[in-house]
Amino acid sequence: MPENPGRMSERRLSLWRRSIALFDRTRQEEGVFHRVGYRDFILEPILDNDAKPDLLGTSESRFVTCELSVSPNKDFSWFDQYLQGGLTPYLKTLLGVVALESGAAPFFLTTESGFRDFPARMNALLLYPPYERRCPSVSDPALRAALDEWNGFAHPPPNYSLLAVPESDLQEVKLPLGGMFKQRASAGGSLSSREATRQLLGDMVDSFPPASRRVLDAKVRSLMEQAAAYLKDFARYDKKRRILRFAGVDSAAGRRKFSRAVSEWAGTRFIETWSDGEDRPVEEDDDV
Repeated sequence: MPENPGRMSERRLSLWRRSIALFDRTRQEEGVFHRVGYRDFILEPILDNDAKPDLLGTSESRFVTCELSVSPNKDFSWFDQYLQGGLTPYLKTLLGVVALESGAAPFFLTTESGFRDFPARMNALLLYPPYERRCPSVSDPALRAALDEWNGFAHPPPNYSLLAVPESDLQEVKLPLGGMFKQRASAGGSLSSREATRQLLGDMVDSFPPASRRVLDAKVRSLMEQAAAYLKDFARYDKKRRILRFAGVDSAAGRRKFSRAVSEWAGTRFIETWSDGEDRPVEEDDDV
């Protein structure tokens, strides 16, 4: 039976938030990679052999690549390609570096327990209690020592205002997008696919390269066009400009009708609520 999209989205976003927090520092906690100098990161970069890890973290002299998965039993055919990849001229320019050496073999990051059937040289971190690590191939001595001492997160990581990632499926993107529709319809106006994409990526929007943002934007455009058929009494989609234009919904009856239409489009149970505040998950700490 397919997993509930809301649950799948929660699991995926929790993994991405926790992975990012490894390379971040908040008022409450410092990530293990950040603590030893890996303080710059790019999400979904493309390496010089066309490999595309989920995360590239760098220090002043070294880099590491990470693959994120909500399944501990993923196909690991990507490992050798990540292992052999280096930084492209574009990444070097973006990071402001001339050359970096690898600080470790690729890392597999997951929130699901059970490390099985891994390539012998692959590093792995379980980012949810009970925290676990398997790090046989770390060449950076400072990182090696920090990982040996790592016992997981003492506090919930920030949510980074992250509502979806480019790999989120359409049903996962529908949930926060429906919340944006309600916000925009409360006063009328329009919502562009670019604006919605930036809001979905939150504080991480500039950490994703343009190609990744375009992937999510294409999903948003498809969903906006689809939603317009359900919201025909309230909104029109301008396909050329990639904008969903809303008429103001200013009555209780109108809000209920609009909410029902959004719920029907999203495939969720209708709940008679309406909020002018930001509709987003709050299970993670907002400390950034």
